[in-house]
Amino acid sequence: MNSVEQIQLKVIAPDRILVDSMVDSVYLPGTEGEMGIMPEHMNLLTAMNMGEVLYTINGEDTYIVIDGGFVQVKNNEVILLVENASFDREIDLEEASRRRKDVEANLKDVKTGSQEFMAMEMQLHRAMLDISSAKRARF
Repeated sequence: MNSVEQIQLKVIAPDRILVDSMVDSVYLPGTEGEMGIMPEHMNLLTAMNMGEVLYTINGEDTYIVIDGGFVQVKNNEVILLVENASFDREIDLEEASRRRKDVEANLKDVKTGSQEFMAMEMQLHRAMLDISSAKRARF
């Protein structure tokens, strides 16, 4: 494929640059739902929720789990600034399962609706995303 049929993707976390490549498409967790970005997409600046980013290069899919962040699309370039990110293949399934069990065990002792409860729900959501992504990466 030539560059007219692809879009530049950069995924940047505080500790590293995860991606800096030409890709066919990008799907990301926007605040209003999943968002698809293709070559020649209109300019855009928006927030992202916790979830999975999927990008495709020559028919091969790659997944990254993110804790949220911001996306800018401009001049056929997509820049994702993310708070925390892991490729699905980097996630330790056993560790993610342990985190899920720990949060579930402690969640019942926290007052529903409290700030601590909401933070623990986010931890649970991230653990479940990690489990799902790690399982997919193994197969």
